[in-house]
Amino acid sequence: MSIPNVACILLVLHCLFHSTFSLKHVVIAGGTGRVGKEIITTLLDPNRPSGNDFKITVLARNKFLASAPGRVSADFGWLGKGFISRYPSLSLRDYDGGDLLDIVGMDWMGWEEVLSDCDLFVNAVGTLTEQRKKACMRFGDFIKREEEKLPGSGRKTIKQLHLSPTDDLLRKYNKVAVEAKISRVRDCKILLQSGSFGSCYNFARIEGIEGLGEKVAEMV
Repeated sequence: MSIPNVACILLVLHCLFHSTFSLKHVVIAGGTGRVGKEIITTLLDPNRPSGNDFKITVLARNKFLASAPGRVSADFGWLGKGFISRYPSLSLRDYDGGDLLDIVGMDWMGWEEVLSDCDLFVNAVGTLTEQRKKACMRFGDFIKREEEKLPGSGRKTIKQLHLSPTDDLLRKYNKVAVEAKISRVRDCKILLQSGSFGSCYNFARIEGIEGLGEKVAEMV
């Protein structure tokens, strides 16, 4: 084998290595709704300067239904086969939704390990039920244990962004149990401030989804 051929092979391997292993990994819980879609389309937009720098894992209660060609049930989030196929660096992972009694996916065990590999965790789980609080507690517990696992080892801190609608937005689009939903949002914020979720977090109240993807990109 000639020297130029060896050089070409090494160059190809170098490019493959960096294109695969230097991607910034964003994990989104509750990413099958409008908020998740906004973040995905922004971060993975091939026309963005950093459009090829990210890979995204969406935690879904049922990835089979979330990736089906058409929406099967309004009870579960949905991205769709066509949408997912446009983004090679997008993947879905079953998880238990924060409640072991609410498991509907087929491959949910061990989902927490996805968090140990991420650069940014985005919590966009809805506030319609107690699911929000349970999910927050599960996420926070695992992330904090990961940070405490190897103290002083230089292990990277997992950045977190917890998104919740403002009180006005909740009142505008919800007609039932509005105050209970507002209370759950506040409870989650109190949990964050207690230090239960690890050391690097941001709690953001959002008025809408416009520009949200760019804000997330700035955090990674």
